[in-house]
Amino acid sequence: MKRSVVIAAGAAIVLALAVLIGVFSSLDSIVKTAVETYGSEMTQTSVRLGRAGFQLTEGKGALYGLVIGNPAGYKTDYAMRLGEISLDLDEETVMEDTIVITELVINAPVITYEFGATGSNIDEIQRNLAAYTGSLNDASASESDEPGKKLIIENLYVRDGQVNVSAKLLQGQALPVPLPTIHMKNVGKSKGGASPAEIGKQLLGRILGDVKGSVAKANLSGALQGIGETGKQLGDGVKGVGESLKNVFK
Repeated sequence: MKRSVVIAAGAAIVLALAVLIGVFSSLDSIVKTAVETYGSEMTQTSVRLGRAGFQLTEGKGALYGLVIGNPAGYKTDYAMRLGEISLDLDEETVMEDTIVITELVINAPVITYEFGATGSNIDEIQRNLAAYTGSLNDASASESDEPGKKLIIENLYVRDGQVNVSAKLLQGQALPVPLPTIHMKNVGKSKGGASPAEIGKQLLGRILGDVKGSVAKANLSGALQGIGETGKQLGDGVKGVGESLKNVFK
């Protein structure tokens, strides 16, 4: 009897280990699918991730080639391209309900700010994020104890970013504007952890807000005039576009 109990216990442990190994070996594809699915829902655009790589035993992880597309009607290739996102995990929290990320760094993102008839692609993505957050709040009102992993990010950096400003009259050209370094601390900590969707909303909201601030401070009128003089393509319309862009941010 005792021998059968030991065998059963041993089999259960082996099965548990097999499941655990299976989960860890497929973690990269799970993360990729989650990022693309939730990202598309939040932004209402096409979101694609090149690949994800995690070494949980070392507390390391990275996302490569994350591209957030544009809403319908915009002509540029994408709204945001986040080449590499690296993170350091607190290994002791990996199997807990709340995972602590000690540092997350987004290196050299490129954001396209395209002006359209009713604002910009960034404005539209922000509206989509706000609508998604509203639906999350409605759901949480009826399911306040929704299960699922929570996250806390102690330090989140966005470094060496660039904004490319585009408009129809630029005829395919873009004006580069530097994006200041962003540092967010203790994201999700005040509520004991936030869902991945909430974290994504906070991060995208901050980045998009800083993008608009950077564009507002840039001397777009002068830059547009320079393009007109060099290329001799925009003529007198360039000055008017510059003034229009300045008026958008008054």
